[in-house]
Amino acid sequence: MSVDEFIRDFDDLMKHNTDLRIHFASQTQHYGTDPGLYTGIYKMKDLTKLKKQIETSCQVQLPDLHLQQSNLEKRLELQSRHINWITKKFSGDFEIYESWSA
Repeated sequence: MSVDEFIRDFDDLMKHNTDLRIHFASQTQHYGTDPGLYTGIYKMKDLTKLKKQIETSCQVQLPDLHLQQSNLEKRLELQSRHINWITKKFSGDFEIYESWSA
């Protein structure tokens, strides 16, 4: 499926595919519209730090994290029309959570 086909069929795909809904739902759908509710939002690269904080706070020892990462990642070449669609589709996320992405 091309990026153009994915964008064209996005709403229909989201209605009929639970995995896509989980991975492509907006941040505001997942977390709401008030980032003040959260003391922190962690990026994947910060999970070791989060693990240590949980262990300290809860006085427990957690198992080592094994992130599902692969060196076989295939990169897509996004055109400006694709980026514009993403920006428009997820504009609420950008407005509300942009400060967390720094």
